This record gives sequence, structure tokens and C-alpha cells, in this order.
Amino acid sequence: MVRTTLFGTGLVTLALVVGAGVYTAGYTHGAAVPVAQPEGEPDMEAMMKMMMEAAAPGEQHAGLMKAKGDWNVHSEFSMGGMDAEGHGEFTAKSIIGGRFVLSHNVGDFMDTPFEGMAITGYDNIKGEYVGIWIDNFGTGVLYLTGQMERGSLVMTGTTLSPAGPHEMKIVTTYTDDNTMIDTFYDKPGEDWVQSGTVTYTRK
Repeated sequence: MVRTTLFGTGLVTLALVVGAGVYTAGYTHGAAVPVAQPEGEPDMEAMMKMMMEAAAPGEQHAGLMKAKGDWNVHSEFSMGGMDAEGHGEFTAKSIIGGRFVLSHNVGDFMDTPFEGMAITGYDNIKGEYVGIWIDNFGTGVLYLTGQMERGSLVMTGTTLSPAGPHEMKIVTTYTDDNTMIDTFYDKPGEDWVQSGTVTYTRK
């Protein structure tokens, strides 16, 4: 990410600030869910069994449900040498039979009203966490995918800004059942650079 202009230094990334943790919230361990493959030509019963296994929510989905509820949000970011803060709240709930978490986020950042929504889940077939994000700081859709790494959920994606596309990463860690922290990273060159943190406190 180019760090010499407001848009190039993370305004689009910062659109994720108030409530971005709902993307990555709540799972502290996990692995891909195995989906058995029948040998030879599958019959209808075997196909149905495969479909049921692939569609069933598992421990990864249960872990994401830790984010359910109402939270207060405080964000701190560094943008091109300028520090910025934001405040807000979000509500997260289970949808589609416990397969996804839906969040609605409201607040402010740099005295600007902020609103965003996220849907987060775990793809049994791909064996990875998945998420989408939309907000009033843009008109695009951000897609994120990730895995568990050393007890934290790491989600990565490519976001667009007037300065062009750049890679971003969000690492979510729970310090206890009522506090989670998102640490944001950008990749202006070869290495990841921390750009800010968002702290969530359960109401």
C-alpha cells in the first residue's frame, strides 16, 4: 500500500475498522472438515451422504458463534504518519442454521459516520474460513479467506482503493470470552506492516 495519501494509506482498510472482527471472530482451533469420497461410481444414497456431510455445520462454525452478541468497539490506526481513532458497536447473530455469522456494524471513524455488514463462515469443502464485507466507505465487496494459526484466526484479502489494489491481513485473537482484538496488517512491499488494532468489548 502506498502510504503517502489518505486513500492510499488505508482508508478502505479502515472502512473495516468498526466491527471487522466479526469476519474473523471466535474460533481458537480447527482443521478442515473431511468429506468422505465414495469409491467407484457413486449411487444416489452415497451422493446424498456426501452432500449432507458437506452441508453440516461443524466445530469451526460453532467456534465462529463465539462472536454472537453486542459489542463496543475502539479502533486505533496509523495512516501515513497520522494517528486516527474510531468508536462504534456491532451486533452479530447466527444465520442459516448456524452456518454463518451475520454482523451489522455502526460507529464513526475520524468524525465520519460508519456502517458496514459482514457474513462469515467456514467452507467445509475448501477447508477454509470465508467472509465478505460491505460498508458505506465504498461500493465494492471485500472477500476474505483464512485459517487458524497458533490459536488466532488469520484472514487475508485484496482490497481496492483509488491508489490501486493492496493485500491486507486481519489477525483475530480472544484475550478472554468478553474481549477480542483484531490486528490489521498491510503489505506495501515484501513484508507485512502493522497498521492498527481494533478492540472489542462485550456489552
